Amino acid sequence: MEEVGMSERQKRMTMEVFVGGLHRDAKEEDVRAVFGKAGEITEVRMIMNPLARKNKGYCFVRYREAAQTKRAIAEFHNVKVVPAHLV
Repeated sequence: MEEVGMSERQKRMTMEVFVGGLHRDAKEEDVRAVFGKAGEITEVRMIMNPLARKNKGYCFVRYREAAQTKRAIAEFHNVKVVPAHLV
């Protein structure tokens, strides 16, 4: 992907994947176990419900490189992330 003329924020966004449909009991390590197969994850931002202390059903996964992000999108288009203890 061409990065010339892109802002720092735009560059970061090329390395980030939105993950929806998470099981409410899924943890960061569950997300890393699935999405880490596409490349090196630098950050998982779980969006949490502070009252229920569970995730809101979505998160953002950031990869080291944009190519890894593309690979994750292609490989995990309809994947379900379920906590390991429920598998």
